[in-house]
Amino acid sequence: MASNPSATAKPADHKSAEQARALPHLGGMVHEWQQWLAPGVVVAVVLAMGSLQRADLQEFRAEVQSDIRAINDRLDRVDTRFDRVNDRFDQVNDRIEQGDARINSRIDQMNSRIDQIYRLLLP
Repeated sequence: MASNPSATAKPADHKSAEQARALPHLGGMVHEWQQWLAPGVVVAVVLAMGSLQRADLQEFRAEVQSDIRAINDRLDRVDTRFDRVNDRFDQVNDRIEQGDARINSRIDQMNSRIDQIYRLLLP
């Protein structure tokens, strides 16, 4: 009996297809990591990436802390300015109260004089 050649024959690129499935795909290209990276190099790269991430996080944290300090400094300056403005308002209010007191005193004096005049004019 003749066997079906297509059923028993393996494709010519069978070995390369198996290799392609076993290797990682990046950007649609097959990278043969085994040929140019030893396992120790992979570990070193992963550790270095972790160190870079920690360094990035530390740098980010330092930048955020610096930004927070700058914001707090600005808030302190604004708070100081508001204190000065409030002090000035207090001075203005004091002057207004002094002016009111003088006006009220003058009104009292005028009322007293008017009362004296009425007493003199009335029998």
